[in-house]
Amino acid sequence: MQTHSSTSLGTDLLLMLVICEVKHPPTHFEELITSHFKIHAHDILSACKAYSEGAPVGSFVNGRVVANNMPENGGSCNFKSAVTRMTNVLVSVFTRYGAKDCERFILPD
Repeated sequence: MQTHSSTSLGTDLLLMLVICEVKHPPTHFEELITSHFKIHAHDILSACKAYSEGAPVGSFVNGRVVANNMPENGGSCNFKSAVTRMTNVLVSVFTRYGAKDCERFILPD
């Protein structure tokens, strides 16, 4: 079973990977990567918003927070702050690459 801090670190790394993949997709996969993130931008940003507001990592499923078997602690202040910063970068990146209406997910720092 993963500890909370390793799950948070994994989420941070995953968000950084998403940013890198959108900005620099593998050769011959540019269209696939771009269309995937255009389609799923709102789902990704909704999950980030939930995590920045204290939802436990892994608890955001199908557009809502599910509490089954999830720890009560929703993440450290450092984790929430990191997710907030990365969410705002993702909004910018997704918008630049064609996702619509992402600005509504901008979070206050």
